[in-house]
Amino acid sequence: FCPNCKARNTIDAPAVRELAPAFDGPERTRGESAGHASSGADGTTYTRLPPLEDFVEIAHEIAEPLIAEIPGEKVEFIVESGTPAVDDGGEPLLGSYVPPPPPGALVPTRPPTVTVYYRTFEKIEREEGPFDWEAELRETIEHELEHHIYHLRGDDPMDEEEHAEIDREVVR
Repeated sequence: FCPNCKARNTIDAPAVRELAPAFDGPERTRGESAGHASSGADGTTYTRLPPLEDFVEIAHEIAEPLIAEIPGEKVEFIVESGTPAVDDGGEPLLGSYVPPPPPGALVPTRPPTVTVYYRTFEKIEREEGPFDWEAELRETIEHELEHHIYHLRGDDPMDEEEHAEIDREVVR
């Protein structure tokens, strides 16, 4: 809040500058990820996380066939490059699912949405080193689509378990 006028100025936190890539070696460019590998802490060779444009393309290649298999309203798929959403415990998310508003709700209609957060993938690579980001991406998309399938059935036990785990972490 401004100390003079008390106006609120909301900013993304962490700010973009706080999550700037801190990779060793040359700057990555679009298309460079193919064949560019690094070794993980366990000695396994992994392809480095690609630039955003390539990541988006790969994410859609994974998501679209999976989304096409789900009956009913089409799920909107988004790759978010900005500040990732966080869980109730404050941890940045790899992905999220937002169901559509219930029928008759007094809010604008929107489709069910699965979002993947690129900056969380960047953070993992920066903090933990090279990892199998493509397998993690696939698992994240599949997980969020599972939430949608449970939503269609009327009960999401995965969501209940995730909230219980967050509550246990807060206590710990």
